[in-house]
Amino acid sequence: MAETQSRDNGLNPLMQPSDNTGEFVEAEELLHADAGDVSATRVSLEESTAKSITGDHVTMTQSAVKTISAQTATMTQSATMNLTSTDIALHQSSAGIVSGERVDIFDSMVGVVRGPVTVGEGASARVIVQVGPGDPSVRPMLSAQAALGLGAGFGATLVLLSRLLRRLLGN
Repeated sequence: MAETQSRDNGLNPLMQPSDNTGEFVEAEELLHADAGDVSATRVSLEESTAKSITGDHVTMTQSAVKTISAQTATMTQSATMNLTSTDIALHQSSAGIVSGERVDIFDSMVGVVRGPVTVGEGASARVIVQVGPGDPSVRPMLSAQAALGLGAGFGATLVLLSRLLRRLLGN
């Protein structure tokens, strides 16, 4: 059973038993609130937002976070811009940039993913760019090489257009 005490910023510090040793570890819980930077061994968010989270185990439900750095991250109906973790599970979630040693996707959307990707049984995954090995059912819109080529072509086009505009405008 977890012991809790509420703070003014919405974070509830908890002492929870560890999965492996049974010892109590530091944890932070955020329920229906907004927070800035959160750092704890275990972090749990429900219908909340945060700027950044750093922790060993991060669990999110119907929440949004800009940046996450964790050993294990599980997201359910949540969103993040940048997620770096060893073990990642996305359930009906969205992520911008994901980097991990194991990425499991269940009915989710990811912009750029780096690391081995697997898709849950009967689930779907939408990936724009994938770098690394993946499940054959994941069909990224662009491969890493195609994304690099597209970016280089776009950059070259901008340079040429800016030079053309300078000549036309006489600057």
